[in-house]
Amino acid sequence: MYAVDLQFQCKVVSAYEGEEKRGAANGKLVYRSTGSAIPDAWSRLINWSGHVQTSAFMLAQSNTAFLFAEVTGLVRIGQMRAGEKNMTVIAEWVPRCVMPRYKTTCLRWHPWDHSLFTSVGTDGRLNTWSAATMVPIETTELGYSLKYHSICNNPAAEPLIAAAYAEHPGVPIVDLRDNMPCFKLGNRDIGVTSFVEWSPREKDRVLTMCPTGIYVWDIRSNRIPVKKLVPPDDRSNLRGMKVSSDGQHLFTLQGSNRFGVWHLPLMTFIQSTRSQESVASFDKNVQFDMFSLVQCDENYAFVPVQDFVHLMCLRTGNIPVHLNGPINGTDQCIYRRISQQLIICGIDSKPCLCTIPNDLQDLRENPLPEPAPVEDEF
Repeated sequence: MYAVDLQFQCKVVSAYEGEEKRGAANGKLVYRSTGSAIPDAWSRLINWSGHVQTSAFMLAQSNTAFLFAEVTGLVRIGQMRAGEKNMTVIAEWVPRCVMPRYKTTCLRWHPWDHSLFTSVGTDGRLNTWSAATMVPIETTELGYSLKYHSICNNPAAEPLIAAAYAEHPGVPIVDLRDNMPCFKLGNRDIGVTSFVEWSPREKDRVLTMCPTGIYVWDIRSNRIPVKKLVPPDDRSNLRGMKVSSDGQHLFTLQGSNRFGVWHLPLMTFIQSTRSQESVASFDKNVQFDMFSLVQCDENYAFVPVQDFVHLMCLRTGNIPVHLNGPINGTDQCIYRRISQQLIICGIDSKPCLCTIPNDLQDLRENPLPEPAPVEDEF
C-alpha cells in the first residue's frame, strides 16, 4: 500500500515568467526552451505537500538534472545544485486523472541525447519523452508489465536498452532509434528476471538477476547464458544487484540479508557481509519489487535501508559508516561522484543531500580478498 495524500496539488513552473500554473487538462505541458533541455536559469523551487511515494528516480550524466516519477502519475525533472538542500522542480508532466491505473516504474536518460529520456511502467509500454516539452513522442508496446528499476542503457555507442518483465520470462533488448524490440534474452527455463544490468566494460554483456542466481549473457547468442553466478553461502532469494562504475565489481543483496561482492571480470565471488539490520525488520520494510536503486562507484556501494544508507567498501566488504538522512524512510539514492555527495529520496518524495566522509582512504589500501570458487552450472 502507498501512503498518498489526496490533497496533493500539482503545479507547473514557468521558469522565464516566474508564474505558477495549474497542469493542463490534457495532461501535457509545453514550455519554451532556449535550446538546452535543462537551462541553468531555472532555479525557482516548488514545495509540494503530502506523502507521495517516488517510483522512479534517475540522475542525468551531466550530474545536474534528475528524472523522477510518482505513483500519482507525475513525471518530473529536477535540479539540486551544490550547497542547496532542496530540489528545484523545473518541469513536470501531469496526468489527466488524479490516481492513474498504471505507474511509471523506471526512467533513463538517452545515452547519446540528454534532451530525450525513456520510461517504462506497469502498462507494458516503453515511452520516449522530450525533455524540452515533457511530452511522450513515441510509444512501444512491450506486451507485459515491467519491473521497478528494470531498464538499463548500453554503455557503448549503440542505442540499445535492456528491460525486465514483471511477471513474464525473458529480457527484451530494444533499439531506441525506432523503439522496437530487436530480440529477447532467455526462455521459460530461466524464470522471471528481477533486475538487469549492462556491463560497463563489455558492450555485448548483460547481467540479469532472478531469485536463484545471476545470469551473464552475450547478446550475440541470446538464448543460452554464458554463466550463472550463485552466492556460495546463500543459494536462494537474491533481492538486488548493481555493477560498479568501473565494471570491476558486482554488488548483490541476498535474501539472508547479506551483502555480496563479486569480481566481475573473473566472475568469482569474493565475500559477503551481514547487514546490521535484523532480517525480520528488513523484510517487513523493503518490498522486493521496490528495492532501492543501489549506487556504486569504483570503491563503494550505497544501499538505502529504512532511514539510513549503508556505505559498503567493495574492496573489503566492510560497512564502515551509515549515512542518516533527515527523512522518513529511505527508498532510493543517487550518488554524485564529482562532489562526493549522495542524494537520498525518501518515501515523502523530498530529496536531501548527504556528504560522503573523506576519511575512508585506508579502506581502499586494504588488499582484495582471494576470490572463492563458484560452481559453474553451465
